Amino acid sequence: MVKKQSNFSRSLANDAKMGAYYTDREHCRRIGMLVEFPSEEVSLLEPCIGDGTALWEVLSGKGDNVSIFAVELNGEVYQEHIKDNPKIAYSLNADFLTGIKASHKSFGFCFANPPYGEDEMGMRLEQKFVEKLYPYMKPEAPIVLVVPHYTLVQEKFLSSFFARFEPVLTYRFDDDVFCQFKQVAVIGIRRRVLECSKKSQCSYKEEVAEISNLPYLPEEESQVAQKVTAVASPQEGIEYFATLEFDAEAAARKLDNSTLYRQFEKAFVPKYVVGNLNRPIIPLKTDLLYLLAVCGGGQGLVGSEERRDLHLQRGVAKIVETGRLEGEEKLVEKVKSSTRVELNIIENDGTITTLS
Repeated sequence: MVKKQSNFSRSLANDAKMGAYYTDREHCRRIGMLVEFPSEEVSLLEPCIGDGTALWEVLSGKGDNVSIFAVELNGEVYQEHIKDNPKIAYSLNADFLTGIKASHKSFGFCFANPPYGEDEMGMRLEQKFVEKLYPYMKPEAPIVLVVPHYTLVQEKFLSSFFARFEPVLTYRFDDDVFCQFKQVAVIGIRRRVLECSKKSQCSYKEEVAEISNLPYLPEEESQVAQKVTAVASPQEGIEYFATLEFDAEAAARKLDNSTLYRQFEKAFVPKYVVGNLNRPIIPLKTDLLYLLAVCGGGQGLVGSEERRDLHLQRGVAKIVETGRLEGEEKLVEKVKSSTRVELNIIENDGTITTLS
């Protein structure tokens, strides 16, 4: 697993440029009151964690049995804030949409405030995050999604979200914060299979269409009427959580410490080499040069591109036994051993010739 990560609370200039907006800490605390965690371990997925401030507020007082798996694109804040954060089990500095892979049906809770905006094809980024998150989460696991209200009521986004998650709680942010980013918090339960009841979807859309119809996030525990519970999900069940980019140096370091790899090394075929023998003390005749080539002294690439005679050759020597019967009164089989040499030549046009 790759241990990297980065930012959440970006500067407003970066927020506007990258399409990401911070989540107010007080509202995150209030969101946290809507979520309960079981006594068993829960693997939490955060696809754009930032400096972690928002998530710490959500988990305030309830994070002892939570293993955080985090992804963040911005490398500067990753280096400055979270690279070695002990609160995080595993983290990736990558683009969640295109740069990571993770085990399916493995995470028991997700908190996501994805970037807001559209891609070059006009698809909402929030929708792309929802569709990417769905296969990674366990069935019936809750997701807390912070998105603009205008995204929530968009037909394409709502159809995509509704097919994957059943919305159970929807709250608006306070007026002073809502006027800036138009944010709402939607808590949904991951469906077991993709399905969508048009009737239910239309009914939900009518409920949330007018922002004035949505309640404000509760400010105190006594005001919470309903909660959702994260699903038990031990991190041992997560087989992989990694970037798609292959880290050759890291792989080499792991192989150096692998006992199994050292056993495999014994079975590897040596690489082709040209002229792997020392200079002979006397000039070699033609037949000796041929034998050296067959025995491996001249194996590998031979010739040159300039002369247009570049080819690959490798020789092999095999012991061949031939027998015949001799004698008049008593037959005796005499066996004669000899060495048969073969030289395989592969020309640059693909032609294979065997000389023996």
